[in-house]
Order: sequence, then structure tokens, then C-alpha cells
Amino acid sequence: MLAEGTEQNTLAAKLFLHQKSRSGKLDYDIALIKLQFPVKLTAYVRTICLPLKEDKLLMRPHQYGLIAGWGHTKHVR
Repeated sequence: MLAEGTEQNTLAAKLFLHQKSRSGKLDYDIALIKLQFPVKLTAYVRTICLPLKEDKLLMRPHQYGLIAGWGHTKHVR
């Protein structure tokens, strides 16, 4: 792993998988991670705003959106 000097390391205390997620499938491929130790918020480490339950239309034509995550952007066998 390439160190840039902006990284912070902590452990995961708990993983919350979507109740409909299935191993090897991309449907419902989302989870929340509760960190064991806090991280310091900086210009490089930030929180993300999650949508409200009432937000029915999250994707709006001709508008910018926000995607966060890591890993694969397509299914890899």
C-alpha cells in the first residue's frame, strides 16, 4: 500500500451488512462499519452525509451525485 501521509488506521468494531446482501452478488452490496477507535477529521478524512429515509428520488437527471467507497467497480471473478 502506498502511504501518502494522510492515512489514519483503526480497527472495525462491528460490521452492519444490508439484510438482503448475498455473498458473491452485487445487489444490496452496502454496509456500515462502526470503528473501534475514532479518527481525526481532516481535509482528507471526512464524514459522509447519508440520505434520509424520506428521500425517494436520490438520482436526479442532470445533477451531480456523491459516491463513496472502495474496492471493485465491477464484478470480478
